[in-house]
Amino acid sequence: MKIVIRAGGVGTRLWPKSREARPKQLQALISNKTMLRETVDRVLPICEPEEIFISTNQKFIDEVVGELPDIPLKNIISEPERKDTAPACGLESIFIEKRFPNSIVASLGSDHLIKYPKKFHEVLKIAGKAVQNHPDYLFCLGVNPTFPSTGYGYIKLGEIIDEINHKEVYQVEKFTEKPEVKTAKKFLSKGDYLWNANMFLWNTKTLLSLYKKFLPKMYKGLVKIKDALETKNEQEVLEFEYKKFEKIAIDYAIIEKAPKIAVISVNCGWSDIGDFAVLKDELTDSEKENLVQGEHLGIDTENSLIYGRPGKIIATLGLEDMIIIDTEDALLVCKKHRAQEVKKIVEKLKEEKKEKYL
Repeated sequence: MKIVIRAGGVGTRLWPKSREARPKQLQALISNKTMLRETVDRVLPICEPEEIFISTNQKFIDEVVGELPDIPLKNIISEPERKDTAPACGLESIFIEKRFPNSIVASLGSDHLIKYPKKFHEVLKIAGKAVQNHPDYLFCLGVNPTFPSTGYGYIKLGEIIDEINHKEVYQVEKFTEKPEVKTAKKFLSKGDYLWNANMFLWNTKTLLSLYKKFLPKMYKGLVKIKDALETKNEQEVLEFEYKKFEKIAIDYAIIEKAPKIAVISVNCGWSDIGDFAVLKDELTDSEKENLVQGEHLGIDTENSLIYGRPGKIIATLGLEDMIIIDTEDALLVCKKHRAQEVKKIVEKLKEEKKEKYL
């Protein structure tokens, strides 16, 4: 199995910690290691560094190489520009298919918290076996929901198509993206829905056949890039073809249209650190507890995340359910329950052409 870690995004909901120049996967948010380093260390017990590939934006290459000196340089996949996950997954697939035809690939995010890595390893191995048994299927890893989240997508379980090491493999009946609260509560009560953890496994040949079917223009460009790999024209062809690709997520373009798609549940203490509210709740033991980085003096302050800077104290009085992020050039203050909307601030900064704060 080859493991690809997707590390090309920015994480706009974690602004101003996550920036264009240094996005969240290159930030130490859940420990003293960057999230990217955490992700690589998590899979090293079950694979060799030569089997790990990093897919990232071209402008992050130097930082990624510096952060991961144990990963071979030839395993760093460079995306010329940010085009969402369909072009990125297509590029990683032809990159691996060129060197290792007909490979099984696990495509994982670089911004996840997994509290029980051994359980994760077990399911990843089972999922790899499932791809061997059913090479014409795409596979998702799903998580049993613990609350009616409106920030995650949901997967409805269909019939069982296999059982491996006492673990059921289900046909996917349907996907639902970020439902409203009422619908999320309904899914939680039914018990036959999983959160979509955006972790996938597939055979490269199978996935590329689906690009040919559902994204034929992109597929033709990917073939041209594949033919140019390891030649003197590689970079020129890569940049020329990639800029023509449609900006679209692989979920909408391929996965939700695939005729054969299955899901395996993985209960490993997973969370997608997508915003500051999730970060706070995952790293504290109780709702009232504050999550603090830096020096903080708080009076009657609870259920808040407060990130400061060295040499500067943040004092709070009578605050509850707040997010405070103080960086050198930007200060974010918002209600905790609106943390998902931080993305709107980034969009507004772009509208007002205040790129220096991005």
